[in-house]
Parts: sequence; structure tokens; C-alpha cells
Amino acid sequence: MAERFHDLNIPTLLIARMDVTDEAPPADLNLMSTGSLPIVVMLSADDKRPPWTFYSGVGKIQPLMKWVQEHSSRRFELPDLPHLKESDKDLYRKQVRVYLRTFLVYWEGKGS
Repeated sequence: MAERFHDLNIPTLLIARMDVTDEAPPADLNLMSTGSLPIVVMLSADDKRPPWTFYSGVGKIQPLMKWVQEHSSRRFELPDLPHLKESDKDLYRKQVRVYLRTFLVYWEGKGS
């Protein structure tokens, strides 16, 4: 996800990562209170104090990107299919069309 945001060149967004295997975040931040890893937390550009917003959705890139966009204090736009590079969008659309055709053939066969 960080790589895709970098590719989109959104100057108001900073993605950081911390490996808590050997070093935990400062205890007073209480970031590890959710209990399970990975933890995705939004720290506002305008106010770094708690309470913070924690992500608790599906661990897929597109929903994560849309969550970041929705909860960011500095608004920005995302393109259609933001998780995909331009070169991959046509392949994705082709794959979806094939899936839909296959589903329709299956569904029509069930009605006979």
C-alpha cells in the first residue's frame, strides 16, 4: 500500500512502518492495546495526540487505501482502482469480464 501511495505522489501523506519484533512503540502511546498484529493506525497531520483511528477492515490494499483517504485530515483524491498501476488496470478489467461471463453461463445453466 505504501508503494502505491508513493506512486500516486500524494505529498500530504506519510506512510511509516515499525517492526515491533525487537522494539515496541513508546508505551505511553498505547498502540499495542488492540492485541493482534498487524496494526494500522492513523495519526492526523493536524493533531498527533490520541484518540487515534485504528483500521479494522479487510486486509486488502484497495479498502486500506480508501480508509486512509476517508480518515485523512488533509483531503486528496484517489483514481479508480487506486491499488492498481495503469498497466494492470486493463488486465484487471479483462479478468472481471471473464469472471462475469463464466458466472452468467453457470447461472443460466442452473435455470434450465
